[in-house]
Amino acid sequence: MRICLFADARSVHIQQLTRALCAEGHSIHIVTHKPALVPGATVERFQVPIAGLTHPHRWRRRLRDYLRQFVRSFDIVNIQFLSDWGFRSEEDDWEDGCVVCSAWGSDVFDPPEETPAGAELLRIRRNMLQHAHAITACGLSFAHELAAFGGLSEDSISIAPFGVDCNLFHSQAKATHIQKMLRVGCFKGFRPVYGIPYFIRAMPLIAKHVPTAEFILVGAGCQLEECKKLAIDSGVADKVQWIGRQSHGSLPHILAEWDVSVMPSVHEAFGVAALESSAMQIPVVASTALGFRDTIQQGVTGALVSVQDTRALADCIVGLLQDGVERRRMGAEGRRWVQKTYDWQVVAPQWSSVFESARERTLTMI
Repeated sequence: MRICLFADARSVHIQQLTRALCAEGHSIHIVTHKPALVPGATVERFQVPIAGLTHPHRWRRRLRDYLRQFVRSFDIVNIQFLSDWGFRSEEDDWEDGCVVCSAWGSDVFDPPEETPAGAELLRIRRNMLQHAHAITACGLSFAHELAAFGGLSEDSISIAPFGVDCNLFHSQAKATHIQKMLRVGCFKGFRPVYGIPYFIRAMPLIAKHVPTAEFILVGAGCQLEECKKLAIDSGVADKVQWIGRQSHGSLPHILAEWDVSVMPSVHEAFGVAALESSAMQIPVVASTALGFRDTIQQGVTGALVSVQDTRALADCIVGLLQDGVERRRMGAEGRRWVQKTYDWQVVAPQWSSVFESARERTLTMI
């Protein structure tokens, strides 16, 4: 099929999805505000034609004509993240085509301490869901909330997760040398939604019971300086290694030396990072935020603790650091589970099935 993605071309998720769909035999074109080289796809900057002899109409008409060309030229238009791009279903912008909407999470729930979406934007997003030919969510837990948000039945939402490149996040990348330190890391970045301060507050409790524990924090974000100060105030600054934002391809080499991966998010719609840790045979300790219920098997691939519960977070991490047998068991189970359930070779056909079914339905309606 010829598939047009309206998406951020710089997103790792979009680039991996593109590669997976190309491997399924689809032709991919990306329309984006943030152009980037995406192997296997053609990429076009979103740009409404300027007024002139060729396009003499007012802006709204030019925008409508611009968008309609994609709906009519491709078998599928897939809007990744509920940004309307100017589509207006009430004006039949989606006629003669097939539009699939894929929600991400922060387009449905406002991230903590960030500017909330206004009433009009929420109305537009609900309208998109209600008029889409198909809707995808990454996991069952988020699908339930998405259905409630859009006023939809849960069976109208298809599960199509983002996957993991198990060839990149591979257990053979694990460090084999003997470590004197036990390493506990997090690579979620420094935004309020990711809850890093709760992890830092847990560090003194962990270090008290496991003096050889060392902490690695990877990423950038608006809370970075605040978190560094908190580490100093908590008396653990000498135990924390700060690693700046990394390319996706470099993460396995960093994770290779970790013993436990921590995800203390306040909110999470899915949690690909947890799956990438599991693929590396690292047990994950995470909050009970929505998405981790789909990406972590409690007691099997990791452990879930209540959101913002510093004591429970510390206790879980200490338990794993003190029990090497359990760590290795969870790590091995995690690798097997991700390979079976979330490897891109497994999830790509799920995306293809959603697109093919949606296209068939629209063809029967024409």
